[in-house]
Amino acid sequence: MARSTGATNASRRPWPMIGALLIFIVFTGIHQLGFGPAIARYRKVLGQARDMGLVLGPGAPPPMLSPHVMRLLGDNALAGSVAEQQGNSGALSSAMLADLTRIAGRNGLEVLSTEQGSVTQLKSTTLVRAHLRLRCDHDEFLRFLDGLVASGMLYSVDRFTLESAGDGRQSLDLWVSQLILKQATRRS
Repeated sequence: MARSTGATNASRRPWPMIGALLIFIVFTGIHQLGFGPAIARYRKVLGQARDMGLVLGPGAPPPMLSPHVMRLLGDNALAGSVAEQQGNSGALSSAMLADLTRIAGRNGLEVLSTEQGSVTQLKSTTLVRAHLRLRCDHDEFLRFLDGLVASGMLYSVDRFTLESAGDGRQSLDLWVSQLILKQATRRS
């Protein structure tokens, strides 16, 4: 009896291995049929990209900035020493206030007062701040914000308070910052 039990156990032992092998073969076949065409298309597109001069992968150079972004960065940059000198002398604040006043006037806002804010000199940027008190209606304020965007300067509205003045117009307290990029000086 012991002998027949051992023979039965010995004959059952390969079936789990054979079952696992069959499952592996079935899944490998499904994978090849399902993903093989996609892998072939991917390799074809990579080959076409290489033929066009594009480098894809970890050795790829960083993407180029668009001409619009390059122009925007160039228009808002000064040499580091010039940005420091103009920031400390008040020239950047005064130019910013003149620009903001011009944008406000062009959009129908009444300028009540302007105040220079602080100028913060960082390693690669200069941040110029200003505070304005204006009178306007809601549409004029929106046009003023559009004017800030269209100016080509890197302005940010830090905060504002818009309160009714009682005559259909509103009193606007506005805090604005301008970011000036410092161009690195090249060392020879």
